[in-house]
Amino acid sequence: MFDLESAMTVWKEKFGNATRAIDEQGLTIMKTSYGDKLSKFGWVIRRIEPNSIEETDDINNLKIIHVITNDSLLENK
Repeated sequence: MFDLESAMTVWKEKFGNATRAIDEQGLTIMKTSYGDKLSKFGWVIRRIEPNSIEETDDINNLKIIHVITNDSLLENK
């Protein structure tokens, strides 16, 4: 998981000053709910290209998704 400061930087890059957004599965996320798995609006940052020898946290390799979306992706691995 990214620390809160890094997560807020990624949010700003992806969504600007918005306090709410919609993830790739159509689920609503809220800026204040980073990492909160118990929140209806919790979200995490996921790498598009997963960890590898050339792992990168470049903004273009990161996406913000709802915790439910993330859990679904982890289950389908």
